[in-house]
Amino acid sequence: MKDFFISYNREDKQWAEWIAWQLEDAGFSVIIQAWDFVGNWVIRMNEAMRETARTIAVLSPDYVKALYTHPEWANAFRLDPTGAKDLLIPVRARPVDLDGVLAQIVYVDLVNIDEGAAVELLLKRARGERGKPSSSPAFPSSAAESGHVTRRASAAPKPVYPAFDEDTKRLIRVREILVDWRARYSGQEEALRLAAQKARAWSRDLPAEFDDEVAAVVDLAARAARDFQSLLLNELEFAQGYGLMVHPTVFSGQAMEDVAITQSRYGPGRSDARKQFDEALNAEGLPVEGLPDKYAFEMVARVLESADALARFTFNSLPRGFIEDASPGPADDLRSYRTLLIARINDDPRLHLMTVDQQPLKLGTFAARKLGAYPLCARRNVDGSVDLVGSDHQYIYWWARSSQQPSMQYACEGTILHASFVSSASDSAVVTVHSDGKTRSLKSDGGMEIALRSPPDSRFSSATIWIDPLRPEKWHVLALTDKFELVSQSLAGLNARRSPEALWDESSFPGAPWDQIWWRGNSDLAVYELDGLPCLVVRRQAMVGEGVHFLDPLSLTPIRPALFITGFVGDMIIAGGRWLAVFYLQSGADLLPRVALWDLRTGAEQPVARSFERKGDVYYPIVTKESEDAFEVVFVLRLFDSSAERRLCRFRWPSGTVEELEKYADLRILPVE
Repeated sequence: MKDFFISYNREDKQWAEWIAWQLEDAGFSVIIQAWDFVGNWVIRMNEAMRETARTIAVLSPDYVKALYTHPEWANAFRLDPTGAKDLLIPVRARPVDLDGVLAQIVYVDLVNIDEGAAVELLLKRARGERGKPSSSPAFPSSAAESGHVTRRASAAPKPVYPAFDEDTKRLIRVREILVDWRARYSGQEEALRLAAQKARAWSRDLPAEFDDEVAAVVDLAARAARDFQSLLLNELEFAQGYGLMVHPTVFSGQAMEDVAITQSRYGPGRSDARKQFDEALNAEGLPVEGLPDKYAFEMVARVLESADALARFTFNSLPRGFIEDASPGPADDLRSYRTLLIARINDDPRLHLMTVDQQPLKLGTFAARKLGAYPLCARRNVDGSVDLVGSDHQYIYWWARSSQQPSMQYACEGTILHASFVSSASDSAVVTVHSDGKTRSLKSDGGMEIALRSPPDSRFSSATIWIDPLRPEKWHVLALTDKFELVSQSLAGLNARRSPEALWDESSFPGAPWDQIWWRGNSDLAVYELDGLPCLVVRRQAMVGEGVHFLDPLSLTPIRPALFITGFVGDMIIAGGRWLAVFYLQSGADLLPRVALWDLRTGAEQPVARSFERKGDVYYPIVTKESEDAFEVVFVLRLFDSSAERRLCRFRWPSGTVEELEKYADLRILPVE
């Protein structure tokens, strides 16, 4: 039999979990619905009351009003009506007026005290100890005369997940990989470093001849590529944020594939290939098509640099456990701020709540494990609090009602393409769309289930979620498959689909260079409002620009003509139901405008304005203020100079001006909806 059953109303779930955690941490055994109930709720509740010796009732206005909580505490009272055995322990978590039986039982009062005092009171009652505090009470006169009441500390309880144990398992796997790699390349670190330097130099200026030295470098890179393919590289990807300089193309496998091709053609023993290479250089000064070029040596350099970095990586730099954050949590009521953002700043594993109504201002932090988290979606509640969902590539976390520590944890299964808060029949939920084509629903009670599956044999390359404002309970998943097919589906089934041939046919983009090969996997989609109607913006990248469709999210039919936008496009947004703002990435050493603007009401194919010439890439544009004639957007600028700084910037239209607000080593931002 276990020691305690925790009886609570769902509005006090966070308090109930905190109480359960403290009791188990002190050596007691506990049954709590949030952690232990699966299957039939009524049966599990009945079993829990039979299998526990004592009951803790978490008192609040919601608890005493709820009908279903009465039998939970009444059963303990029936077994101990005089309270001699202390089988029913009321714990007051929120101010509440009690009457009847509950008013006659002495409760543990956690209202308006700090966490340390709350833990002490709870455990003393659980152990049956005298209630004398461990330190002298404060002198009462000044507080009583001033009418001052101490506010409960904002520090949240310990997380409800076993971070330390999970991180230990993860670090054991990483250590095994590092030991394996060191064994393979022990004593060869200098050879890797020198070969990487040579390949890097040849990626800038091709070698004068393809001799044995070049072949040896290519052969060493091919060996490293094969060794990388034998590792569970996904176990190492998180370490990029902690000093592991393995290139993303190595994790994706692209670099290894390219190096293998280069080695098979021009490795040791291929004297005919080297002779052909020399002849091509002597005749034209450049290699002919099919022979190694600067790109091939770039991939060779990436593999060798990554192999050297893995051999030298310091294991002790990896994080372990959860963050015990003493910094202020978010304010109780955030309704006075027009714009709220969630930011991942520099190498801080916490997520920061910010406002940019004027200058950037930090309002609090959300913490989980020391493993860095990334925001997925956030919303502002009617009471002014914030709900946030984020991920650290192993787990998804839900911070509820501005809680500084996660309220729920879920396994992270596959790559998350999009996440959004939605409404369900009984409660709010979060929906996540994954690259495996599955849409999962995260419940506020900690459960997770598969809500939708993609059409057969389809994987998603990009996705978004649209909630119909006329029917908020109806949400739709809109996705592009890895074959560039577009689908719209909901809980009711498949709404519509458009084949790649129908969506990207030449008639949609007259004059577009469709004879060019599309880049692999570069597509995106998002839902905005255009002239009062919902508008799905679907993008697909070509070698010289991007094709853009403007579609109805339900039927997938066009609501205005498509555009072909020339240039290396990064992101785009629609503001004011009218303006298409396109933000460009830098291509080569060009100094071109980073922002271009189209007036979608005119049907014109050319932008009405271009502005902001800077050497750098533009990321994460977020509309912070908009009307039909004016709008403001904040974005992150990554500079192309020795500093590689990120700048938080604000773009204003119609002035076309850009204001640089603040500097960071690294910055990613997400809007609070």
